[in-house]
Amino acid sequence: MNPTSSGHVGIGVVDRTVLLSLEPAQRLGTISDYLCDRYAAITGRERPSDPDEQLFLESLHATEFQITVESELGVSVSLADLVEAPSPRALAEAIDLRLTSPDEALVEGADAPALVPDPGGLHEPFGLTDVQHAYWLGRSGLFELGDVSTHLYLELESEDFEPERGNTVLRRLVERHDMLRAIVRP
Repeated sequence: MNPTSSGHVGIGVVDRTVLLSLEPAQRLGTISDYLCDRYAAITGRERPSDPDEQLFLESLHATEFQITVESELGVSVSLADLVEAPSPRALAEAIDLRLTSPDEALVEGADAPALVPDPGGLHEPFGLTDVQHAYWLGRSGLFELGDVSTHLYLELESEDFEPERGNTVLRRLVERHDMLRAIVRP
């Protein structure tokens, strides 16, 4: 990373160690410049000229933006961050706080809580995640453009696809993963 004429570090390659060695104001400016560059590259839109300009991200671009920032800077960025801090400067401040926080775990190598199987509770009721709840409510018809279940359209092209073998594989997948057979009740 090389300093630019603005005094910020060039964005070509992002190095967390170099970012942390910068003075706070320079680090914020560099992160903000980086976010503007990534926004333009991901969305194909013009690079924001003002760090306080609101970023507009469609869902797929938001997800790609989130993954890119997390992988390149090594900090956790939620989709909520992109909504709550929609300008490069505000998002840079949130990222800087995570970069400089001793409690912030790196995305790579983070010590996630261990998953512990609970075969005894296999068929016990449990709460839905926010996304699962939204999918469930969305198919209820309570909302405009609702009354549609979550679905996926996938088209495969193959010269030697064996439908029976494909069905067998799909059945085994559903048998193996209990959540693919989950039933949601009121």
